[in-house]
Amino acid sequence: MYMCDWRTADLIARNQGAWYSNARSRCAGIGRLFSAKWGLMVRLLLVVATSLLIVLGELLMKQGMQRVGTLRLDVGQLVQAISEWRVSLGLLLVLSGLLTWLGVISRWQLSYAYPLLSFNYILVVLLSWWFLGETLTMGKVVGTIIIMIGIMIVMRGGQA
Repeated sequence: MYMCDWRTADLIARNQGAWYSNARSRCAGIGRLFSAKWGLMVRLLLVVATSLLIVLGELLMKQGMQRVGTLRLDVGQLVQAISEWRVSLGLLLVLSGLLTWLGVISRWQLSYAYPLLSFNYILVVLLSWWFLGETLTMGKVVGTIIIMIGIMIVMRGGQA
């Protein structure tokens, strides 16, 4: 019984007490290994998902707002902006990113997880250049490289 099925282990425990305690300790060991190996992977995937959802949402909102125009404090124009499908889809993606972010901060210390959102800056610079035709200046490239170095420093500094 290496599968760590606790219900089966509980049934067997009635008949074979010693085996049960051995099986539970095996399961605990496998659980720790699984948690350590896959736990980090899940957290990193949640950070990547958060970044992608937020950045793609921001890009869509920008495209939509280019069609709507400069936003003023006008209810009619706000309704027009929200009814633009790109803005609406972008808002939905950003909201989805917020939900995945909740998954991240429930698993990591905020002081470790938050700097990882700096990936958003890198993605925004590159994807804005690629999809929106924004200019990619030397200052943006150097700044992006500095951000990447900062992310590596945070990642090497340890996790919580």
